Amino acid sequence: QFGAMANFMDELAPGSRQTWRDLCDKEKPAVGTDALLTGIWREAIVAAVTVEKAGRAGRYADGPAGQVIDYLMERGFSKFSASAEKTEQAAHEGRIRPTGGGGGGGGSDGKPVCPHGPTCYRKNPEHFKEYSHPWGEAKDKDKWACSKCTYLNSLSASQCEMCGASKPGGPSVRPSGDSSSTLQIRCGRCSHVCTVAVPPGTPA
Repeated sequence: QFGAMANFMDELAPGSRQTWRDLCDKEKPAVGTDALLTGIWREAIVAAVTVEKAGRAGRYADGPAGQVIDYLMERGFSKFSASAEKTEQAAHEGRIRPTGGGGGGGGSDGKPVCPHGPTCYRKNPEHFKEYSHPWGEAKDKDKWACSKCTYLNSLSASQCEMCGASKPGGPSVRPSGDSSSTLQIRCGRCSHVCTVAVPPGTPA
């Protein structure tokens, strides 16, 4: 006979000392203009789906996202069940992902501001064509993107705060701003990032 299996609601939320249960207990669910849940309930479902996609759902008695929705029902919020199911589906389809930030309004370039806020994890150029990122890219140099779920983690994290995947090893090189004049090089040992000048005409 196996012991009791874990409940996703009792896991610590990334970047928090509180469990998803604690955080959800403090906030009533709400529905956004996209007919999906907003706030911490949305974050909990998206985080649960991320765990499922990473193949780490086996230790839970039910699918992690299902456990979040079950808890929503236990709290007496059954009228939000349809929105919760739609939120789970959107997360599975990749239409919404872990954020930790929000956005709204429009940017100076006339495009809508990225809904993921300053913690935007997207790398697809099409995303940047569609949404404005007025906070710039300066914060990206202080984070590393998980190769499994694309969540942006702090440099000090040795594994992904969202799905638990290991931090990629070895140094990485990437352009910063004007790629023809500078490069950012990250040390594979200490993760320190240095900006170095690149002489004009140097091959990419």
